[in-house]
Amino acid sequence: MKKVMLFALGLAALGACTNPAAQDASGYSIDATITGADSVLVRQIALVDGEYEVIDSTYSDHDGHFTFSGDREEAQLYYIGVGGGRNIIDLFIGGDQVSITGSMDSLDAVVVSGSETYDTFKSFTDDMSAFDKDNRELYMRYMQAQQEGDSAQMSAIDDEYDALMERQDAYRQEFIANNASSPVAPYLIFSNLYGKEASELQEELAVVDTSLSESLYYTMLTEQIALLEKVAVGMPAVVFTQNDTSGQPIALDQFKGQYLLIDFWASWCGPCRQENPNVVAMYGEYHEKGFEILGVSFDTDRDKWLGAIDQDGLMWPQVSDLAGWDNAAGKLYGVRSIPHTVLLDPEGNIIAKNLRGEELREKLDELFAEA
Repeated sequence: MKKVMLFALGLAALGACTNPAAQDASGYSIDATITGADSVLVRQIALVDGEYEVIDSTYSDHDGHFTFSGDREEAQLYYIGVGGGRNIIDLFIGGDQVSITGSMDSLDAVVVSGSETYDTFKSFTDDMSAFDKDNRELYMRYMQAQQEGDSAQMSAIDDEYDALMERQDAYRQEFIANNASSPVAPYLIFSNLYGKEASELQEELAVVDTSLSESLYYTMLTEQIALLEKVAVGMPAVVFTQNDTSGQPIALDQFKGQYLLIDFWASWCGPCRQENPNVVAMYGEYHEKGFEILGVSFDTDRDKWLGAIDQDGLMWPQVSDLAGWDNAAGKLYGVRSIPHTVLLDPEGNIIAKNLRGEELREKLDELFAEA
């Protein structure tokens, strides 16, 4: 017997049963056969804090067959996780009656039928796989050049990567425009939020058919836009207070009079840790001139948080509520990925966001040249 579980993101209203013959005409049903699977998990997840909730479970028969059904009509993203590991099948459906057939050893070749929404989603992911392949090849070439100390080649590959990302983004925008009435369209915008401001998201969302304005991902986008508008460049910083490493409260507004970089990070975030040496160097160069940093950690483990601060030599104030992605300050600033930075002027106004590396150095050079 093989165990199957159905997940959803906080949608307890999603009723479910295991007999498709007994279901109502409304809602969705999933009839699947995954041969050779030891266990099969079905889960639904939205790109909000990376959390999902189990709402049903069942056992497949000896042929790997199982069924699920629920009364939700609205299209959303589900996953089928196989064997309790990272092997998954993306399933973007609404109130559809879908069938899935496939094998445990070739999940990338499963066949899903019965959903036009899924067909649209699969068309996009299939086309994106070509970009993913090119990206992997560039990464391997970059690592080789780095190992050989070939800085000229590394710079050239960086340029190739930028061009690839531009082509990928152009394709994404074209696909959204060509499928503006599909619920997949707002999802594709929502799944690509990193580094984007409210004005950019508004421009992208304007392409989507307004008939989707009450749909799940459209609604999430409008909520994110409203949040980002409150912390846009030019706005006063939203004040928060969290405890530092010794348990003492630190309030954001106590840093007025200095240029302040709010640095959202975590000990488990590889890109954050890679960037830390650059930030340490800039802190040493500009701190005496009136530059301060406030680290806000998305850690949940206090010891790992403190260990990373020590290992990376982070000398500036550090705070955290140890709530992970539920960090209260992160939610106030609409942070959905890290590293994420917000730069404030001495009056406490937001003057830049997501500056790192040379971009941050250039901005600091500019600010302190004017001082």
